Amino acid sequence: MDQRFRAGRLPATTIRLLVALALLLALVVGALQWARLAPLRQIDALFYDGFMQLGGGHAPLDAAILIDIDDNSLSEVGQWPWPRYKIAQLLERIDEGKPAAIGLDITFPEADRTALISLIDTYRREFGLELGLDGIPPQLLDNDAFLGATMAEEGAIGAIHLLFDQTNNADVRLSPPKGIKLGGEVERLQLKQASGVLQNTFRIQSQLRYNGFINMQPDPDGKLRRIPLLLRQQDRIYPHLLLAGLMRAARVDTVTVAHDALGPLLQIGDHRIPVDASGAMLLRYPAAAQVPMVSALDVLRSGLSPQIARGKPVFLGTAAAALHDFANTPLDPQFPGLGIYAVGNSNILAEEYLREPEWSGPAALALSLLCGGVIAALFVFSSRLSVLLLGSCGSLGLIVAASAGLTAGFGIYLSPAAAVTTIVLCFMWLSVARYTVEKQRALVWLEQVSNTQRVAIESMAAVAETRDPETGGHIKRTQHYVRALAEELAREGEFPELLTPEYIELLYLSAPLHDVGKVGVQDHILLKPGQLDDGEFMQMKEHARYGQEIIAVTSKGIQGDNFLRVAGEIASYHHEKWDGTGYPYGLVGSAIPLSARLMAVADVYDALRSRRCYKLPFSHEKACDILRGGSGTHFDPVVVAAFFAIEKEVIRISQKFADAESATQPHT
Repeated sequence: MDQRFRAGRLPATTIRLLVALALLLALVVGALQWARLAPLRQIDALFYDGFMQLGGGHAPLDAAILIDIDDNSLSEVGQWPWPRYKIAQLLERIDEGKPAAIGLDITFPEADRTALISLIDTYRREFGLELGLDGIPPQLLDNDAFLGATMAEEGAIGAIHLLFDQTNNADVRLSPPKGIKLGGEVERLQLKQASGVLQNTFRIQSQLRYNGFINMQPDPDGKLRRIPLLLRQQDRIYPHLLLAGLMRAARVDTVTVAHDALGPLLQIGDHRIPVDASGAMLLRYPAAAQVPMVSALDVLRSGLSPQIARGKPVFLGTAAAALHDFANTPLDPQFPGLGIYAVGNSNILAEEYLREPEWSGPAALALSLLCGGVIAALFVFSSRLSVLLLGSCGSLGLIVAASAGLTAGFGIYLSPAAAVTTIVLCFMWLSVARYTVEKQRALVWLEQVSNTQRVAIESMAAVAETRDPETGGHIKRTQHYVRALAEELAREGEFPELLTPEYIELLYLSAPLHDVGKVGVQDHILLKPGQLDDGEFMQMKEHARYGQEIIAVTSKGIQGDNFLRVAGEIASYHHEKWDGTGYPYGLVGSAIPLSARLMAVADVYDALRSRRCYKLPFSHEKACDILRGGSGTHFDPVVVAAFFAIEKEVIRISQKFADAESATQPHT
């Protein structure tokens, strides 16, 4: 069933409040997304990783050759680290494949302790012995120098690691690695500044012409979604090993910064690589693919075939499980770190990029504000819950689908995190706000209905009172007696399902209509100054039926829970007696409605205490004796017991609403 808020146009001030609330929420959420702050950063990461499943790369991962010092290689050659001459031999075998570039994803910051010159120095220092090494070629005495010379001869790219939380206090003889030239629109980049550099030993580093850093810098959640292609250390700019391999293959030493509608680009030869303002490139991982690798052991044994390596960059590293060189990626928490070079080269050579526009922050804020305005409009102009749900869910689905489509189809990632969060929060907050507003309006409406009921009842009672002027304060007193009796019964736990606060209030409002039927009694009977004869009394008794008919006719046009129902019971049955001798229907015991049984006690007590043209008022004690005598015959015993439980309250009500004529000496 379709649910509705309370229908009706909202006041202008309420509309402005709802719209302002929605836009404020949207502004805060959009600003958090623009600044990449939590929790929007985490939500953004969830969407990015989900879209990666849909919009992953499709190009094969064979654009670069990966030489893996795997578990078999370690088992056959020896545990890590290998002697540097073994690495040099491996590089020589790799060079047989005529690759476009060779990059080492390995740093050698400490001297090789297995080198012969290290052993000679150790024996001389520890034992005072001079080892004879006649006949050994000089280049084999120093493994580090041998490796450095081999790398220099083959133009291999050495690995460095840039430090951001510490400085390097290495030997001052170490010359810093050579950087690269940066040209074009350099001002568009704000490269991160490293505080230090971890590099190869002096004998290796001093011979190298090419260097690349191997920092990966995962996101705060530990997942690797992008890699920095350029970083700065002091006055030098260094390329990532991936970028250095591309530059070496293109035989260029300068990176040109360009720009298009989506953001900065790094131009190397014919390649234009999209990056963000910090020089980082988003990686477009393949949805499901194994990274092809060549075992270093196979290369050592058989060399690297030119058929598979010619013209391609080669990266040497390790994916051995024992060395734990893995990267946590959106698609695989155990992605081999060496495989990042295959993914990056595949993205670049196939131009299969994933880009986040430089204006994505302002766009997220604008879209967030738009969504906040749309949801606010739904809540302002619609009262159907189904419309609000469908509109909100439809907006959310449209935003997510559009973002996923851009990612999968065009490689453009515009995060839906801010828009989706705005829609969800606005729906929740505006639901609460709208409910609060409508609840307040409902309370006002109920108050108006209650006032209408009260006025209607009092108007009808006033009509009856004009026909029977002797009643005076009778209506007020009986009204309060009935409420006091009902409240006492409720306190005692009697009739718990019936005597609710709402029902007791309705009793209080309805009591004045107990004698409304007297308007149907002829004047000569109703206004007779003396006691009625039997015939006249029979006519007077008909006022109970008249009251029932009057209220029945009046209540026909009222739908739902008819507030005149209780008034009808009181008017019809308040002259019925517990033993069945009352009128007009002779009802017995609990067949008489509780409202009428309460009124019977209140009406008789007040009649006894009031002056009539045919009698003086009785004293309270005398009236109480009569009530006791009628308990179980005329009156419900439970109601009579309640009457005496509140006897002091009855006296207070009687005195508060006493008629002026009642001041005469009561009849004893």
